[in-house]
Amino acid sequence: VDLSLGQVVVSRGSDLYLQMLLKDNFMHADLHPGNILVQDKQAHLDSVDDDTTPEDGKSTRVVLVDAGMVARLRSNEQSNFIGFLQAMGNGDGWRAGECVLQFSDRQTCVKPTDRDAFCAAMVDIFTVYCRGYGTGVSVGQVLIEVLQCIRLHQVRIDVNYATLVINILCLHGLAEALQPDYNILDAAKPLLQVYRPGPVWRFLIRRLIYPTAQMVKRRKDAIVYRKMHREALEKRS
Repeated sequence: VDLSLGQVVVSRGSDLYLQMLLKDNFMHADLHPGNILVQDKQAHLDSVDDDTTPEDGKSTRVVLVDAGMVARLRSNEQSNFIGFLQAMGNGDGWRAGECVLQFSDRQTCVKPTDRDAFCAAMVDIFTVYCRGYGTGVSVGQVLIEVLQCIRLHQVRIDVNYATLVINILCLHGLAEALQPDYNILDAAKPLLQVYRPGPVWRFLIRRLIYPTAQMVKRRKDAIVYRKMHREALEKRS
């Protein structure tokens, strides 16, 4: 896959996921590669002017199909899952375990000893696979380990949380296939760090904070991709 095209798909795919989660408060309920289309608007133009085909991805759109299949997130679902991602960014396995234990209103892992055992197991996972931002965390590997831990400790998770996990696994798979050097957790850092629970914060995030944090993310993405382009050119030379 062309480096610039992969860059557009992965960067905008992560933008879409984070916008749905942090700003719009809903999630595509059937997100998989077959429901993601890439459209080049310039491909439909009969023009011979090379200047009309920008090289920065502005002529390319990432389109989600079956957008009518939507999971609306309750405020606590949004806060719990974002808290889990923030814990991943901080390398905090115990906090991540506490968030996962809130992934169901009818939790089956309720005994204090069972809950502590689960959180301790999450600490062990994070010690090996998730030490936080800037440490090369593989989100897909972490989630696979967490799901196995959930099964082992018989922790219940509700359908909306399962959808959120499946979607981020889809995003991770795209990044691995198209831009393996792009770390989706590190890229999300500017947006995850500004989130706070509560209605006032949600209003501020949607109207003021999110656009600024998104601009910071895109600038960091640009820096990462410029580095990747330089390395690709050096390998060819």
